[in-house]
Amino acid sequence: MKSLTPAKARKNGNIKTADAQPSERRKGGRPMWVPTKEEREQIELYTSMGYTQEQISGLIGKSVDVLAKHCRTELDNGMLKVNGQVGGKLYQKCMAGDTTALIFWAKTRMGWKEPVERVELHMTLEALVMQVVEMRKGQTIDGTAKQITKE
Repeated sequence: MKSLTPAKARKNGNIKTADAQPSERRKGGRPMWVPTKEEREQIELYTSMGYTQEQISGLIGKSVDVLAKHCRTELDNGMLKVNGQVGGKLYQKCMAGDTTALIFWAKTRMGWKEPVERVELHMTLEALVMQVVEMRKGQTIDGTAKQITKE
């Protein structure tokens, strides 16, 4: 049965529906989803593992909009929590003198970079190949110089 607006209900002669309060009228659509504590924890775990909202919504069977509406905190905080834990472990390794961790920290957090060596050629590729061919003429396959003997 389709719900009528009060004006249409009066026009059709249905006084009971016309005078009903909004809370008494039949509401259409699906019932509102209220995530359980376990669902919220699972969503936060998926977020911390790097799943996208689209992937999480597929796993739990809810739309991205519904997920974002009812689990905004879990979506926002899931990655923050795990990043904090990983950052804490990295910090502990750095303080313990782990060279790899120190280098990683310096590059990612302090903006350090390894120098890039640039080589500029002032000749064409063809000229470079010809130069290498000329240099190789006097060498054997293993790179040692050939002995030139007079006969």
